[in-house]
Amino acid sequence: MLKDNHIVPIVFERKALGDFFSSFGGRYKAEKAKLRKAHRANVLYKVIIEEPLTEVLKGPDYGKVSGLGLVRTMFTWMERYEVETIFCKNRKEMATYIAERFYAYGKEYTENKKRDAQNMAGKER
Repeated sequence: MLKDNHIVPIVFERKALGDFFSSFGGRYKAEKAKLRKAHRANVLYKVIIEEPLTEVLKGPDYGKVSGLGLVRTMFTWMERYEVETIFCKNRKEMATYIAERFYAYGKEYTENKKRDAQNMAGKER
């Protein structure tokens, strides 16, 4: 939430590699329902994985879903539901990504709000 009580319409779902494969590989329908709901509500849904893409592509040592199959599913969902999947090498990188994403949103929101106020003031003259 920003200082003016504006709720930032971004949701991050953080996942370790095993959680990612069990959630998006095994419980596909439940996760897909969350993604659809966020998309309909104009919420930017981000899935952030604590592994680089090259490791995810290798897949888990268990389970039915391949790494490549799950990555392709996530990229399809990116196109269909505007769900971004972010791959990070560790928790520190994940935390930095999340903080910087919210910072950028807040900065842009504040600048747009100032610009809108200036435009309204110009119209009133």
